[in-house]
Amino acid sequence: MESIHRLKSTHHWFPWPEGLGPGEFFTLNMIIHAQHSNPEGLKSSEIGHHFHMSRPAVSQMLSSLEKKGFIERTICPEDRRVIYVRLKPEAKSRFESYGEEIMKRVDDIFEELSEEEIQQVITLSDRLYSSLLRIHEKYKSQSWKPDCNHTKEGPHIS
Repeated sequence: MESIHRLKSTHHWFPWPEGLGPGEFFTLNMIIHAQHSNPEGLKSSEIGHHFHMSRPAVSQMLSSLEKKGFIERTICPEDRRVIYVRLKPEAKSRFESYGEEIMKRVDDIFEELSEEEIQQVITLSDRLYSSLLRIHEKYKSQSWKPDCNHTKEGPHIS
């Protein structure tokens, strides 16, 4: 558990471009991929659903991205309750250059590992993902949430 905490504590060593937070970066990534299949963009409700965010939280994040010049919002003419979010054309190249920079940093990290160690990371990541998916399926219908008190030793459920 200590090694997971150490890894998590390094996230601030690699600042996000132009003051973007990780949530904003991943939202932009989601929007750009959605635009490949739907030129109108992505529904703001889909962003909230995907990231498990409330409507006010999504709206606040989209306002921030709009102020930074990355996105534009449009109201669906057929259903005015639906808002589409698109990456501005001039922001696409900016965002893609950020992705390239992040991949360069990831490459630098993996250059420190041997081929065997990289395969171990991939294998363990796949196993962890499969396990998390099974556990998510098992518990997703449960509505209770235990009270957790996080300590140095990890969460303590009371």
